[in-house]
Amino acid sequence: MRFTSIIALFLASATFGMAADEPIGTTCKAPSQPDRRVPAYGPTQTLYGQCGGQDYTGRTKCEKPFICKEVNDYYSQCLEDPSATKPDGAVQTHYGQCGGKDYKGPTECAEPWTCKKQMDNDYYSQCL
Repeated sequence: MRFTSIIALFLASATFGMAADEPIGTTCKAPSQPDRRVPAYGPTQTLYGQCGGQDYTGRTKCEKPFICKEVNDYYSQCLEDPSATKPDGAVQTHYGQCGGKDYKGPTECAEPWTCKKQMDNDYYSQCL
């Protein structure tokens, strides 16, 4: 019987962070400092990642040169900044905008993608 009590105490201490001499049923203590480590993937969100919205608790800053754009009250997404100018000769990446009325960015797509007008939308063409 004593052997099973020792195993139970060991398991409780390993699982719940309790000291081995604390009786089972003792309230666990919260850490004194919050964990402020930055995840391995960094503190910013990547292109097309969620960066905001009601009740969202994840990363809210986008990698440069992307901006966080509100889609609706519940979802904001990291997208290319339409006001950013791109150097001459630049090509657009897969899924990037490559044309449309008043569009001023690159109009050529990186291979093997081609620029396609989206759903009869005069304001948006995309590299697909």
